[in-house]
Amino acid sequence: MTTTIASWQIPILDGFHEMSESERSALHFAAEGEGVCLSDPKRHILISVGAQTINAFSALLLSTSDLAKNAEKQIARLMQSNGYRREQFVTRKIDGLHAEGYRYTYTAQSVGMTGETYVVKDGKTVIYFHVYVREAHKDEGFAIWNAFLDGMHKS
Repeated sequence: MTTTIASWQIPILDGFHEMSESERSALHFAAEGEGVCLSDPKRHILISVGAQTINAFSALLLSTSDLAKNAEKQIARLMQSNGYRREQFVTRKIDGLHAEGYRYTYTAQSVGMTGETYVVKDGKTVIYFHVYVREAHKDEGFAIWNAFLDGMHKS
């Protein structure tokens, strides 16, 4: 099963469901543009994918690295009260395109969490890939996350 965001096929892996608007708003997801949030409540994993169109001038000037660093600054500011701490910057390929991002830790309702974000620039479209997993289940969560990213395909 898949859903589509900005001409990208988003896989909905076993155990996941697409979150409703009320589920997303209960978690205070901040999103601009087109997006989808997926949840596996049994394994406590949240994945979100968002797409934003930028103007041609910004697309020309901003690198994937610039966009990832800007995203990290925004997340750091929003999660400051949750003990946000960036662990490292990361890179990989997503459907053959260069992706840059960062891994971080934070606390949500007294539970240690790890998040990771990747940014892909595809012309004038910027795609943001986010995952949130419980620290106690990080290995399993990131194995699922990597399988999810490996299943991403641009239409």
